[in-house]
Amino acid sequence: MAGFIPPPGTYVSNASYYYSGSSDLELNIGGIDLTGGIDADAYINLPTALWGAPGKVCGGHVALSATAVIGWKDVSAGATVTGPGGGDVSVNIQDDATHFGDPVLGAALGWQEGKWYWNIGTLLNVPVGYWEKGDITNIGFNRWGFDITGAVTYLDMQSGVELSGAAGVTFNGENPD
Repeated sequence: MAGFIPPPGTYVSNASYYYSGSSDLELNIGGIDLTGGIDADAYINLPTALWGAPGKVCGGHVALSATAVIGWKDVSAGATVTGPGGGDVSVNIQDDATHFGDPVLGAALGWQEGKWYWNIGTLLNVPVGYWEKGDITNIGFNRWGFDITGAVTYLDMQSGVELSGAAGVTFNGENPD
């Protein structure tokens, strides 16, 4: 439904994402062993409000949205370097925390012709969420981000067939820290 703009009204949705991953490292370079690994889990919740405006602009429908970002991360990582003589140095880090991330504001203008829907949209990442230098549980980006996307959807409500595609470009600001 990437190209679909809903009818005028107010809509609320909630998307949740869970990620779990790990990786191990074993490397020997000239008699020096490097071993380590990382284990990470993240749960991100994205409550979103969307308002579809009544009337038309440039022959299309306007929608405005706001998304909050609430997330939890649990990250642990470690590495050990063992020299040819058997001495070693180890580093381990672990942290888990829940934070608010950067809110994302959106606007889209969409059109419809028969079973075809298309739109152009923008998203703006507002860097006010939790971000601290060196914190492995950061949820925010500490930088502005702007995205522009074009999308199209074919939707046949009788058969239930829906095909969508979207392409866009994101412009990321610099994190000054």
